[in-house]
Amino acid sequence: MGLYNRHPQPGISPGQWARKKILNSLDPYLALLAYRTTPLDLGYSSAQLLFNRQLRGIVPVTPHLSTPVTPPPRKVNARDGYLKTKQKQYYDQVHGARALRPLEIGEDVHIGDRKEWGTVLEPRAEPRSYNVEVKLRRNRFSLLAPESHHDDTPQSHQEVTSLAKNKTPQCSTRTTPTRSSSAKLFGRLHLFVNKVIELLPSSLEEGDVMLATMPLIIC
Repeated sequence: MGLYNRHPQPGISPGQWARKKILNSLDPYLALLAYRTTPLDLGYSSAQLLFNRQLRGIVPVTPHLSTPVTPPPRKVNARDGYLKTKQKQYYDQVHGARALRPLEIGEDVHIGDRKEWGTVLEPRAEPRSYNVEVKLRRNRFSLLAPESHHDDTPQSHQEVTSLAKNKTPQCSTRTTPTRSSSAKLFGRLHLFVNKVIELLPSSLEEGDVMLATMPLIIC
């Protein structure tokens, strides 16, 4: 990472720069080994932080560097916190970042991601976070009331959710005819057959009459 700090390239991060150099090298594995054994700003390499010892590369090292030694956690954490604080100061200085004033309860604010206005209810335990009440406009079809005086209205949140998922109307099933309707149907059919028999010539026999009226009965 020291080479990148001395020769920075615009529009590319240190990780992208290292990945590009590793992939374009003659031996990517050897380049990756050299990258993992290079000391970081913390004073230890990534291999030392992971394995508690330095990896053996192509660069000759003294024997005491290959001895397993656990980096002191307090020293590493303190150094890491100092570097992050320093990086934050540089970022705020370059981009002109500043602390925003705290919001008051009942203040109207504009929500950027929703492009709507809301009202601040109360601050949350998380830093710089607030509970905001948003007034939404929705059609009555999309609004389901959980409490109502009608019996067919759901009374719980689970019933409201199930009703919202099953908004498509169900097809009505065909009812089977009752005994009284069947008797009326057969009575009318019997009268119709008698009328047909009276209109047929008297020379036809009984079997011929049945054959003549059978298609009418089937229809």
